Amino acid sequence: MLILVRAAIVCATLASSGYGAIRWANEFGNAFHRTDFQNIQFKLSQSTVSAIQGDATSAVQAALNSWNSLPNTALHFAPLASTTAGIAADGQNVIAFADTPDAKAQVGNFPAVTVPHYSPDGSVSETDIILNPAFQFSTTLQANTLDLQAVIAHELGHAL
Repeated sequence: MLILVRAAIVCATLASSGYGAIRWANEFGNAFHRTDFQNIQFKLSQSTVSAIQGDATSAVQAALNSWNSLPNTALHFAPLASTTAGIAADGQNVIAFADTPDAKAQVGNFPAVTVPHYSPDGSVSETDIILNPAFQFSTTLQANTLDLQAVIAHELGHAL
């Protein structure tokens, strides 16, 4: 128990001191960067929409809007689009449940993960947000579910 308390204190101290930030870089040491940062287009898989309790499209759009409302930045997400595509390295930024063994392995035990696809110079060509089908998501703050808007807003931060 004492170890957990100490770990929590260390994490809180690092986060508040600014040393908790992580700069993502690829295996070549080049920092990830988005060339589409002024108009990032995410697409929500229709199979995901039907699996969510509530209005998934509105919740995801609200998460995008929360990032778009940041002042003094050129960052902008385009309006949410729809797709029948799943998680694949196909040039599309897709939000979908893990539906293949590879996607399930990538999400592991987390509620969601963001997977970047990038070139050796670090430019990001797409980021897919994989939702774990083992978790229940909702848009109504229903008991024993995860809030879809909050999870997506968090994962969009990783996509940036």
